[in-house]
Amino acid sequence: MRVITDIRGSGPNLRVLVLLCLIVILGSALRFYGLDRESLWTDELATWHTGSRESVSEVLSVVYDGGEGSHPPGYYVFMHFWQQLFGDSEWVLRFPAALAGVLTIPAVFLLGRRLYSDREGLIAAALTAVMWAPVYYSQEARMYSPLILFAVLTALFWLEVRRGLEEGRFPRGAAAGYALSAAVAAYLHYFGLYLVAMQGIWMLLLFAFRGRALLRVFALYGSVVLLYLPWARQTAERLLFGSNQPIAWLDRPDAGRPLEFLEFLFGRSEMIATAVLALLGFLLLRALYDGARGFAGGEGADVRGFLASPGVLLALWLAVPFAGAYVLSLLGDPVLLFRTLLISAPAAYLLTARALARLPLPAGAQAAATAAAAALLVLHLVFSMDYYSEPDKHQYREAVAYMAGNTPVPEETVVVGCGYRLDYLEYYFRREGLPLKFAHRACSGEHLPGAMEAISERNPRCVWYVRAHMRPNWRVIGSLAKEFELERVHRKKFKGVEVWIFRSERLPGDLAGERGSPGKPG
Repeated sequence: MRVITDIRGSGPNLRVLVLLCLIVILGSALRFYGLDRESLWTDELATWHTGSRESVSEVLSVVYDGGEGSHPPGYYVFMHFWQQLFGDSEWVLRFPAALAGVLTIPAVFLLGRRLYSDREGLIAAALTAVMWAPVYYSQEARMYSPLILFAVLTALFWLEVRRGLEEGRFPRGAAAGYALSAAVAAYLHYFGLYLVAMQGIWMLLLFAFRGRALLRVFALYGSVVLLYLPWARQTAERLLFGSNQPIAWLDRPDAGRPLEFLEFLFGRSEMIATAVLALLGFLLLRALYDGARGFAGGEGADVRGFLASPGVLLALWLAVPFAGAYVLSLLGDPVLLFRTLLISAPAAYLLTARALARLPLPAGAQAAATAAAAALLVLHLVFSMDYYSEPDKHQYREAVAYMAGNTPVPEETVVVGCGYRLDYLEYYFRREGLPLKFAHRACSGEHLPGAMEAISERNPRCVWYVRAHMRPNWRVIGSLAKEFELERVHRKKFKGVEVWIFRSERLPGDLAGERGSPGKPG
């Protein structure tokens, strides 16, 4: 396959466009197939809960004062308008992430073409299309898939601005595109802001001693700061003064986390991650060899050229966000969460694509090997990982449907339990047509008085107890059962959720008899 390497000339040839379209179609199928097959889990329900506020000011208040203070407000404001326009079904809530995931595929191709050639662009696009992480987060109603897209867009515009400054001009269109993309990335997630800051520091280093270009760099990032200024104070409080609680369930990282992160990016597979490490090692050796040859040939050391080289830029893009989160997690509160580091996924796929393109193989063999690898990765996703057949998210939908289907009069029910934000269950209560709300938390002894009061006020025929995320003090359930003479008639475990159905023996009527025999009380 002939590859066009001069991206400043004509566009990609017809064969390249056909291959790219096939890759985009494959990536679209993987992202939109079964988009609503799984229940919304806690974080996605947080998206719905925050976006469903009546006004933007309420959304901002929830983000700043509520449980979503660990993120900037951009995604939630967007989802507020999205839900007002299109509703809040599972498919609708996940559609923006899926669309962003599809758009990321051609964006990665353009970035690979900008850095290297069409060949690297196509390989990186194929990896983006079929790898588990981009597919999974394209099917989740969260900000991570749009974050990957805007990380790629900022890189594309950043490279164009850098090229213009090197040529002594200021590309206003690219600068405007960069400022807008950078602001969106920063409003989507604080790690988006981290990436933009990293790009700004590198741009300053490249043009530190070029007066006019340096002034233009300051002007460019000044515009980004102005766009982000409305959320600057809240960001300072969050990042500098620790206005929110640390993530309690995160542990301090150990020496194995870098490899685990690579496995996360490459199909949750140690074998694939090991193969990628070997390819990256090969790429490093080739780079060292080429550098040594150039130095021996009298070319000398070109520090600026080295700092601006595609390999160095991609290596920094991959390593620095992880290294920063790793060090911060060792020195302070743990913040190393793999999904927040998806900003580096495009760099990992582009470096892998470059390594594959530099293998000493004929062009036809490279194309065949790439196609075979993509096919194997799809098979790994579908069959080895059982991606479309086994649940991976908490099954709130199934739990609520089970409780509703095994209770004769669900309207005369009180819901208590132990978990994080179980009031989000009201999304599925509404979808089941149940006029219910989560009454009270009941995890430990300190919650017992409030839970007992909530049950006493309603004198229900049934009590639902739901456990998710957390393990309750089992004596709490026993105390509730004893206090209100509750008899357990159903108990069932789902992915990430466990439910109990109790009937009150103080009221007439046989719960089991009214619905048919439910089996022996567990």
